[in-house]
Amino acid sequence: MKKGKLFISLIWLSLSFIAIVGATFAWLSENRNVQAEGMQVQAETVKNLLISNNQSTGYAVSATSSIASNDAATMSPASSIDTLSSGVLKFYAPNSETKANYINYATGALETGAEFVEVTPTSTVPVSGTTYSVMKHTFWVKVDGQAADTLSNLYVSNIVVTRANTQSNISKALRVAVACPTNNKVYFYSVTGGQTSYLGISGTQDGTPAYTTSSVSASSTFESTLILANTVTTTTPIQIDVYVWYEGQDTNCTSENSLTIENLSVAITFSVTDPVN
Repeated sequence: MKKGKLFISLIWLSLSFIAIVGATFAWLSENRNVQAEGMQVQAETVKNLLISNNQSTGYAVSATSSIASNDAATMSPASSIDTLSSGVLKFYAPNSETKANYINYATGALETGAEFVEVTPTSTVPVSGTTYSVMKHTFWVKVDGQAADTLSNLYVSNIVVTRANTQSNISKALRVAVACPTNNKVYFYSVTGGQTSYLGISGTQDGTPAYTTSSVSASSTFESTLILANTVTTTTPIQIDVYVWYEGQDTNCTSENSLTIENLSVAITFSVTDPVN
């Protein structure tokens, strides 16, 4: 086995947004809608790795998410179910913009009358004027057919967020989750200086969502032990789902912070540890 080789693929996410203030109701801290303009996820690879947004065709050193759009889309805060060890993510949001009840952030206690609804991540081109909660970008990664090696241990080695306005707090509510559904793996990242943990949602006996009182830690480090796929080959592309949303449980998600206009650029780096002959 050859050691010391590192192969990287980059996913670039550019978000240019202005937050808009709509109906005010409590969503842990407060609910905010964010106007995301020209959302784009671009994937890039270097030596021996190829990436595409289509499982069958289009493999190259770079690819752009099929849901990339120059249109503006409104994103409403959501929160994720506790699925750190599952490849299937579920997200919830309040069921009405007129609800005045909320979950207590500090204790996780369910306030009387608080209701939630499951929201489905959006994997189609966003339409201006439509409100979304979670954007889901899917890519497939495989080894270049010219490579002699099968690559091992695909993982996220870094996520870098560049903000035009470093004084803005609303972007701290940004969350990125990277999942490999085939292998039932998913990792959460609080990438913009927001809280590194939050209270997760869990299902009750009757199947309705409720909050746990324990914290669900978002990944704060990028380690080769957090493996998405054990091997990457030339014949079987690995599906990678990238989820982007604004975490409603982050205390930076407030009306005051949402008034700031800024651009966001998110770069996700995928690496493998060693090639296997």
